[in-house]
Amino acid sequence: MKKAFDPSAGFEPIATPGPHDWLANHLESGQTVEEFVRSRPKRPDARRRTIYRQPVDEFRAGSGPPPETLKLFAKAFFTMEVRILPVVPLDPSEIRSRIHPGTGRRQFLTGDILKLLAGRLLPDTYCLVGITLHDLYPDPSWNFVFGEALPEKRVGIYSFVRYDPLFYGAKAPGRESLMLRRSCKVLASLQRPQRRRQNCAPAACGVAVAQSCARKP
Repeated sequence: MKKAFDPSAGFEPIATPGPHDWLANHLESGQTVEEFVRSRPKRPDARRRTIYRQPVDEFRAGSGPPPETLKLFAKAFFTMEVRILPVVPLDPSEIRSRIHPGTGRRQFLTGDILKLLAGRLLPDTYCLVGITLHDLYPDPSWNFVFGEALPEKRVGIYSFVRYDPLFYGAKAPGRESLMLRRSCKVLASLQRPQRRRQNCAPAACGVAVAQSCARKP
C-alpha cells in the first residue's frame, strides 16, 4: 500500500503552477502514508456503507455530467453502494449568495449548503456529497472554490460548472465527455476530504483535487 502512495513511482511530477493555480497561492507539502494513517480516516463500517449524492439543482441533458453516470463511476471506484437522492433546490432564504463581479454569475456560500446537508444524513450514510452546476464560494474574501467538505460531519459540496469550457466562453470538441472526465476525477478525490487525505502536492495523479482545469485534462 505504501508503494502505491509513493510519488516517485508511477506518477509524473506536477508542473510548475500557473499564477491562478491553487499551489501557486497555497503552500502545501503533501502527506505521507504514515501521516494519513495517523489522521484516523473515516472508514465504512457495518452500518455506514452508502455514499449518497445530493443534487441541489437540476442536471438537464447537456448541461452537465449525467448523475447516473457519476453514480456508476463512484460505485466502481469506491466499491461501495452509491445512491442519488431527489433534487433539493437551494432556498435563497437559507443559503446566502452573491453575484460574482467578474462572471456576472450567482455564487452560493458553501458553509450554508454544508449545514443543510449535515441535517439530511441517513442512518447508513458513509458520506453525503452535494453536487451542483452553480458556482460556489467559501468566504466573501474568496473568488470561488471548486468544493468544500466537512469530514467530521460526513458532508461535502462540489460544483462542476467551472469544468465546462462554456463557462469560459470556449468551444471545445467533445465538450460533454471532457466535462464528464473532469467531474469524475473530482468525485474520485472525495476520499481525500472524507478520509482526511490532503491535496495532491508532489504528483500529478489522476485523483488530484481539481484546483485548476489545466490539471484536469
